[in-house]
Amino acid sequence: MKKASQFIVFIIFITVICTTAKAQINGYWNLVSQPQNVLMNLHTINSKIVQEIQLKTNQSTRFWLLSNGQYVFAPTDIFGSGGISYLGYPATMLVQGDRGSGLISFSLRNSDWGQNIQSRVGKRYTVSYVVNWNGSDRFYVAGEGWLYANGAWFGSDIKLKDNIKPLKNSLDKVLKLQGISYNFKKEERCPTCDSNTIVESDMKTEIGLIAQDVEKTVPEVVRNIGKDNLKAIAYQNIVALLIEAIKEQQSQIKELQDKVDKLFRK
Repeated sequence: MKKASQFIVFIIFITVICTTAKAQINGYWNLVSQPQNVLMNLHTINSKIVQEIQLKTNQSTRFWLLSNGQYVFAPTDIFGSGGISYLGYPATMLVQGDRGSGLISFSLRNSDWGQNIQSRVGKRYTVSYVVNWNGSDRFYVAGEGWLYANGAWFGSDIKLKDNIKPLKNSLDKVLKLQGISYNFKKEERCPTCDSNTIVESDMKTEIGLIAQDVEKTVPEVVRNIGKDNLKAIAYQNIVALLIEAIKEQQSQIKELQDKVDKLFRK
């Protein structure tokens, strides 16, 4: 945040100078008085990526503005390792951190379901929030809403829990649940979306549960989510119910088996 603030102060400083006089900088940059072109590159660069603006502290470049429209903040080694250049990385902004956080965003006046960071994409398979480690994408969220991860762990330590009670009548609850197959409704482009938003539906058959039906029997695994109050199911929490249902069923089977054994002994 501090580096970004310093950059804004720098731009304001340049703007003030440009509104009072014209100046030539080493024959490469021209400062002009017109507000629409405060700072203008005079050279023709074609497709070559040019390091338009650099800010340095302690002989290290902290900010780059490249001719392809990419911003790079606080790079420690802009060319990476093995001669591989990051200058052509297909991103609008590349933030490279070291031992601290690469990017921190604060929403000081947020509200319930307000958005701190938003990613808008034009196709359903465009992926956002990608975690890439050791050359492979390990986590990402696709435009359609599904996520991919190599695994997931949820906080379940007893130190985090209170009012612990065993589940009862689990088998009865499971028997009331109705598994279904279904298709998601066909997507339509939102009224405010532009033509770059490509709406597709693969109409693949899904299997699952209906949240409203589950809520009647196991309300603990259903929540209202988002500003539209859509109902969602914590499918992973149903595992505990299934475990206890199997144990109850096994107890019933054992009881019946004991009765059968006694009959044959007679």
